[in-house]
Amino acid sequence: MNAAAPQSVSVFRDAGAAVVRLSGTWSLRDGLHPVQEVTQALEVSPPPRRLRLDASALERWDTSLVVFLARVHDSCSAHGVELETSGLPEAARRLLEQARQGAAFEGGAERARAFADWSPRGRR
Repeated sequence: MNAAAPQSVSVFRDAGAAVVRLSGTWSLRDGLHPVQEVTQALEVSPPPRRLRLDASALERWDTSLVVFLARVHDSCSAHGVELETSGLPEAARRLLEQARQGAAFEGGAERARAFADWSPRGRR
C-alpha cells in the first residue's frame, strides 16, 4: 500500500508570473500550510504581475486547502497581484469564490482568520 504524499508547495517564477505548485494530500489532520513562501514571492523586485496556481500534482484535499487558498488570495490582494485560479480543481475554485464572497459581504475576513489560526493538533 502506498502512503499518501504530504502536502507540499513550491513557488517559482515563469516570465512575469509567480507560479505556486500544490501537491500531495492536504488534510486538516496535518495542520494548515503557512503562506510565507507565497508572500515572499510577491515581495520580490520586480513583483510578479500575477500569481498562477497549479494543482496538477494535488492528490486529495479538504478544507485545509481552501483556507490556504483564501490566505493566498488575501496576500495577492494586499500586493496588487492578480490571482489566476484556472489550475485548481473546479470544486476548490467554487469554494474559494464562496469564501471570498463571505468575507466581503459578512465581514467574514476576521472569522476566517480565526478559523485559519485554529489547529486540529491542538484540540483533543
